[in-house]
Amino acid sequence: MKTPNPDAMAKNGLRMDRSYAEAPSCTPTRASVLTGRNNDRTGSFRVGSYINKQEKILSTAFKDAG
Repeated sequence: MKTPNPDAMAKNGLRMDRSYAEAPSCTPTRASVLTGRNNDRTGSFRVGSYINKQEKILSTAFKDAG
């Protein structure tokens, strides 16, 4: 599988060679990755649950910061 973007990031010094899952199911883990916070903060405890409306998503914060 070709992965040009991750390869370019690794070449420039950004390597993500360790991983962590906040929860044993996908939705809470995804919420923690998107917000940088744990499940208790995001309100996402099981598959199909939603992130609390007041939570800030990291991608939005990065976009706002330029």
